Amino acid sequence: MPNAEKLLMVRVFCDAAKREMAPQRFFIGARKIEVIDVIDRWLAPDYGYFKVYGDDDGIYILKHDVMADDWELTLYDSGQQYTPQLRSSVVKAYI
Repeated sequence: MPNAEKLLMVRVFCDAAKREMAPQRFFIGARKIEVIDVIDRWLAPDYGYFKVYGDDDGIYILKHDVMADDWELTLYDSGQQYTPQLRSSVVKAYI
């Protein structure tokens, strides 16, 4: 069974020509997501978080471990509103 920590590892590609190494596209498995916009970023000397809007209308937060040069998916929001289906737990018996 794979290590749970490795399940959210992603491959991220950045534009090295830009002053700041922000994600341009990333892969989750074989699925490619193009970054449409970097919504927000939180940077520190040893890590950075990037909140990005993907071409699939999803919102992602990607964490970059600078020392290990590893990326991790820390949040995904599909942009679709969840409407729970309420169901009764009462079973009616008809005689």
